[in-house]
Amino acid sequence: MKHNIRDSVTLLDAVMEIYRGVSKQKAKQIIGHSEFTLDGKKINRHPKQILPAGSELEIVSSEKGIDASQVPSHRNPVVIKYEDNFLIVALKPAGVLSCGNREIAVNNSFHKILEK
Repeated sequence: MKHNIRDSVTLLDAVMEIYRGVSKQKAKQIIGHSEFTLDGKKINRHPKQILPAGSELEIVSSEKGIDASQVPSHRNPVVIKYEDNFLIVALKPAGVLSCGNREIAVNNSFHKILEK
């Protein structure tokens, strides 16, 4: 994703502006897990890296090479990483309950999804 830098800012400030509403901590995590190019040249991922006005910043996720079928989502909530007779290792997407709730009649928990 490409963004034009209007005013001279730090990389942290630019990420916080691009991802409106994120905390500084979350912006630092985004910086740590992404690659950046400035006008086509790779730059340092330091939050205090100065980005000059008029330049173009491109953010490339480091997780770009991950197969989409190996990332849990609401459409595909079951991603099994390992399974044997005694153990199952599965990735759960955010927003899906780990276990059921007695107050809700329909149990759409991850545990019930794995039982299917």
